[in-house]
Amino acid sequence: MENDVQIIKAEIMNLEDYAMGPENIIKQVSIIQSVMKKVMQDGQHYGTIPGCGDKPTLLKPGAEKLTMTFRLAPKFHITERDLGKGHREYEVQTELISIVTGGFIGEGLGSCSTMESKYRFRNAEPEITDQPVPQAYWNLRKAGSPKAQEMLGGSGFTTKKTDEGWFIAKKSGDRVEHDNPADYYNTCLKMAKKRSLVDATLTATAASDIFTQDIEDMAFLTKDEPKSESKTEPKKETQKKPKMDFPFIRSELERISGSGEAWDRVLSTLQIESYGTIKDDAKKKKQLWDRLNIELDKCKKNQVVTVPCPERDGDIIEIDHCNVCELQKGCPSHEKDDIPY
Repeated sequence: MENDVQIIKAEIMNLEDYAMGPENIIKQVSIIQSVMKKVMQDGQHYGTIPGCGDKPTLLKPGAEKLTMTFRLAPKFHITERDLGKGHREYEVQTELISIVTGGFIGEGLGSCSTMESKYRFRNAEPEITDQPVPQAYWNLRKAGSPKAQEMLGGSGFTTKKTDEGWFIAKKSGDRVEHDNPADYYNTCLKMAKKRSLVDATLTATAASDIFTQDIEDMAFLTKDEPKSESKTEPKKETQKKPKMDFPFIRSELERISGSGEAWDRVLSTLQIESYGTIKDDAKKKKQLWDRLNIELDKCKKNQVVTVPCPERDGDIIEIDHCNVCELQKGCPSHEKDDIPY
């Protein structure tokens, strides 16, 4: 029997037959902007990092909202690499599949390793003094007063518990390597997955012109970076007044003080029920803005140093408040020490 030969006729694909028209593109962009305005919240789903431009950064919760909006299901492919001495790198490839059609829509890549400085190093242990922590410190700290830090000696001091009780300790500016990189395997895997999901979402939804990615991971690099000085002094008439960015100053107060008490205290002092009640009153807004900046300066002078807890996917916590992640004792995600208040 002769072999049957099957002849397949090749067809030429015209890409323009499958192209989206301008109306559909405009509609998709409009949907993203509408979700950003009506559903997403600044600081939770996206955020603008000071010193990194005006384009907002898309965060993991925001990426999840967009994939839900466009009915996209993520599929993760994980590659693990051994870097030696207990260190690992995770690379995650995320495919976005249409829940409606089952078709491939787009993909993204993300990686993370225990060799990144925020996972490889930690602050050295503070030097314990012979001075016990005064009870007044705990009372002030419980009340959220910035004067609590002053009682320890300033921002260069913290508290440390020993078998004999709580003592004042002097912080060290040294950085030492973690002795067990395995503590961060799961954290790095989740971080790589997050980065990959955000990348895939931006690519599949063509939202890169609206959002950027992962600037929040680089914020620590630009935090203390000196600004370049201009050789010629700008003319006064060309200088613009600073924008009264109330969401930003509120988030800064909460980040530095660790609570929303400073914001509430200023509003109470000015007899303002909420910002929404004065948003159309220019005079009241100016009064509130000036008082908030004064309060922010006070908080900065008594600032407790904060760092991202690696066990909480970058959440900010106070230094010396968690045993498990070795960054601070009392981290909200781990077992708290017996703090006397």
